[in-house]
Amino acid sequence: MLALFVLVTALINREWMYVLFATWLVASLRLGAISAGWDTHWLEKAVPQEWIFPLRKYTVAANYVLTWVMFSTLLKDELKRVGHSWMMRLTAWSCPVMVVFAVVLPYSQFLPAMWAITAFSIVVLTFLLARILTVAPSMVAVCTAARSRSC
Repeated sequence: MLALFVLVTALINREWMYVLFATWLVASLRLGAISAGWDTHWLEKAVPQEWIFPLRKYTVAANYVLTWVMFSTLLKDELKRVGHSWMMRLTAWSCPVMVVFAVVLPYSQFLPAMWAITAFSIVVLTFLLARILTVAPSMVAVCTAARSRSC
């Protein structure tokens, strides 16, 4: 319901960031469903068994890419001020790699690759967020850091 509300708000305001946020909310809901073990159903419909593992891979890849895009978009000005742009470019390249892995690798091989890419990106983005908080603090950065700690 929240994602639908945000999407309607995006259409009214013609603001693409709201569309991104609504999409991220849906992807995060699917990711939560995977973690909770109820991803075999979606919108009160049973997901066909042969779709489960591909859908899980695509959900993880979509959430990864959407999270990176939101981080880089929301903190664009602050990231310019703290430097280390090569780190953001490196993590940007991990997004298409994650998507390709989700498409071509079987689930059993995708999981270790996903964890390696995700662990690397978590370290980089945490470092950059810490740099932003110390060098160029902003309300967006503080809210992002507060949200990260509550997860």
